[in-house]
Amino acid sequence: MKKLLNLSVTAMQGLWTNNVRLARIAWESHKAIVLGMLVASLVIAVIPFMQSGANALLINELVTSIGKGVSHHLMILIGLVIGAAIIPEIIYGVKGYFDRRFWITMEEKFQLLFLERKGAIDVASYENPKFNDLVQKAEERSIYPLLNLLDAQFTNSQNIIGVTVASVILLTFDWRIFLLVLVASIPKFIVEMRYGYGVWGIFDAKAEERRRFSDIRNHFYRLPDLTELKLFQNVKYFHSIIRDLLQSFNAEQKRNERKKFTRQLVSVIISGAAIGFATIWIILEVVKGNIEIGTMMFMIASIAGLQNALSGFLMSVARQHEHSLFVTDLFKVMDTQPVIEQPANPIVLSDSNAPEIVFENVSFAYPNTTTPVLKNVSLTIPSGSKTALVGINGAGKTTLVKLICRFYDPTFGRILVNGRDLREVDLDSWHSQLGVLFQDYATYHFQVKDVISMGRKHNKPDTHLEDVKQAAQMSDASTFIEDWVAGYEQMIGKEFTGGIDPSKGQLQKLALARLFYRDPRFMILDEPTASIDAEAEAKIFERIESMNGDRTVILISHRFSTVRNADQICILKDGTISELGTHEELMKQEQTYARLFELQAKGYRD
Repeated sequence: MKKLLNLSVTAMQGLWTNNVRLARIAWESHKAIVLGMLVASLVIAVIPFMQSGANALLINELVTSIGKGVSHHLMILIGLVIGAAIIPEIIYGVKGYFDRRFWITMEEKFQLLFLERKGAIDVASYENPKFNDLVQKAEERSIYPLLNLLDAQFTNSQNIIGVTVASVILLTFDWRIFLLVLVASIPKFIVEMRYGYGVWGIFDAKAEERRRFSDIRNHFYRLPDLTELKLFQNVKYFHSIIRDLLQSFNAEQKRNERKKFTRQLVSVIISGAAIGFATIWIILEVVKGNIEIGTMMFMIASIAGLQNALSGFLMSVARQHEHSLFVTDLFKVMDTQPVIEQPANPIVLSDSNAPEIVFENVSFAYPNTTTPVLKNVSLTIPSGSKTALVGINGAGKTTLVKLICRFYDPTFGRILVNGRDLREVDLDSWHSQLGVLFQDYATYHFQVKDVISMGRKHNKPDTHLEDVKQAAQMSDASTFIEDWVAGYEQMIGKEFTGGIDPSKGQLQKLALARLFYRDPRFMILDEPTASIDAEAEAKIFERIESMNGDRTVILISHRFSTVRNADQICILKDGTISELGTHEELMKQEQTYARLFELQAKGYRD
């Protein structure tokens, strides 16, 4: 019980904080709609009591007017009852309009805000499993907990007015009835609170399991994956994994729902007994002649009004508690602080010259790990040079590139750009000089000209078609683009009207074209032709090698034919530089590079 109480106190504090933050966002976004909804909510809260009060007065007047004809006072009361029946429809219509406007406005606001914040989060955070668990929980219900929690604030304001009016009425009549109804509403509140925490607890405890479920399920949504599943006869196997994960997850939810039903049944019985007792009490007062029939009807309606408003408020708070737990996760994602710190007075780099990169005794281990991926690496990449990185998988090549991109900072040592510590450089100005093509590159579903010009879009709608065509020629993508009926206006993605699905090799050429269109001062290519045919590969590397000295290039490749003409070749082994030199120099050393080169060459000769 003490643990539940502590959790409830903490949850209430979090609920208050989240409500205040959401209210501030809503107010700053659309003051007029917020005011309109508040006024409409308050009027709606009073309407049931106005209706029951008007009916009570009419009944009392009718009882005294039997056999006396229709009096002026009776006509006024009849008009009041009719007005109390008609006016609410108008108010409900106004409230419904404000609700829809508010929902549309805030859904747009939260969608854009969440995506904006996600886009600002460091790559390093997305490579952290704990952060991915948080994102999984936050995105499980999208942004709707934010909207539901915000909407509940208006429902609560309506319930509070209802509770206040009904309380005044019942306290005026008999404080004991008020206390009875108040106590009878508490069990429902406790049931909803425990249920809400239980629901969130399931998502909290099984976040990684939910991520695994989504990952495996996606194999049924991607055609290449589904094709392989069918050919390898793994459809039933994957289906069984998904079934087990779903059943494991849902079993706990079913238990939670069963507990809620049992507890809710008990709370309803308690509440019903209290209301029944209060009703009998009032009826007996009528029999004794202490109150009139109309007043009795008004009191019974007020009891129901208090119970409904109070139960509505308490249950709304309990449901808000559930929503708030998910909202807290959403806000945690949006409030995620950068892993990479921006310097107080950053150095803004000029993009006119190709940069020189120097690694000085750099060692690096990924966060929450102790095994270093790079160990005491010292390497100079001269301005305008072409450097090849070679090594087996896991040697540290991609990690070295991530450090250059400043997705992470070195654990030890430093990286210099034109003699400046990269940690002192303005990150935007540095990224503006970079053009990176990783092995896992993005694919875009736009027209081809936009897919290529994405290389330097920067919120600019304009696309320079001649530059796009030149970039496509550099990557050899022009050979198939010009064969398409729509040419550079061809839509990519079969799920869109007139769209097509290019081959993997064509997609890689489009990604290369995007890189060439960017025209960066520092170009990094990680296996840039892995899916491209040999003839096209040869042409692409001829063009890269023919680039003048105003670009610094890093090339990562397992194909030695593509790296032999580099100005220097760096062999990484177990996170250290084992060899460094030109092709001719490394061949003379007759070490790892020479052995692997001869091994590949032998394969081509044989």
